[in-house]
Amino acid sequence: DTTFRSTTGNSFFEAQKFTTASKPAGTYRIEFNYIWSLNNASSDFKCQVTVDDSTQLYAQTDGGDGSYDLHQQEAKDRDGNGDGGTNQRYIVSYWADVTFGAAGTHEIDIDIASSQNGILASIHRSTIAIYRVS
Repeated sequence: DTTFRSTTGNSFFEAQKFTTASKPAGTYRIEFNYIWSLNNASSDFKCQVTVDDSTQLYAQTDGGDGSYDLHQQEAKDRDGNGDGGTNQRYIVSYWADVTFGAAGTHEIDIDIASSQNGILASIHRSTIAIYRVS
């Protein structure tokens, strides 16, 4: 998806949604990547990736114990002339395995937010891919 998507909110905004074709039960690898920017040098860009609005592939709020951490990162640039008000871009690429207990379609979302309300957070050139691994 090459669309520039953004929010100035500090609650998660659904920036990209992918609905699969019907998949049989099994374990699947979900790969995703995106280019992000945040027009502020003292707030954090935040992102979570979810399956069916419940299974979090790339987020948690308890600070870590070896499981997947929320992508939360402070940008180092602001007030540039690029898309989203900054000249800097950051690339994220990650994958996670998920097991579907029954056949059906599934929705995979990339949700973004700013840690501070009113600061522009954005992604573009995001991709989501799903592969059956067992």
